[in-house]
Amino acid sequence: MIIPTGFANPDYSSTLSSLMRSNHRIEKFIKNGGMLLVYGALTESHNYEWLPVNLEYIQRYGPVELSLRCQSDVSLLAGDTSLECDGFFCSADGECILLNDSNEVVLVEIKYGNGMIIATTIHEFPTPEFITWGLEHSTHASI
Repeated sequence: MIIPTGFANPDYSSTLSSLMRSNHRIEKFIKNGGMLLVYGALTESHNYEWLPVNLEYIQRYGPVELSLRCQSDVSLLAGDTSLECDGFFCSADGECILLNDSNEVVLVEIKYGNGMIIATTIHEFPTPEFITWGLEHSTHASI
């Protein structure tokens, strides 16, 4: 499941209210082996209260140089080290995978139950390599 950039910004999307109403179903989906890729909220700050984990976002859009903090195939998402991000995570459960040039977290991998949450502020489409990896490593789980 992919939750796009701007999901919490009413100028771009009305998705947030649906996510809030579906938080238990989302948790069950992940716990049962589902993979969730969630992007930046595109609001001044957001605490992802609809997820069953700690994740706090601060918006700050601009070009960044990425550096690898932990080795993980999740880093296939980026595809390049010079990208644009719409912010960073000031607090996050799980493993920090990529940092921006201010040493702030922009990609995190959170294992939850049998599934995984991948959260990023990278403001780019996922690479084909990441999509292929995700399909190969996810479990069929219904929401």
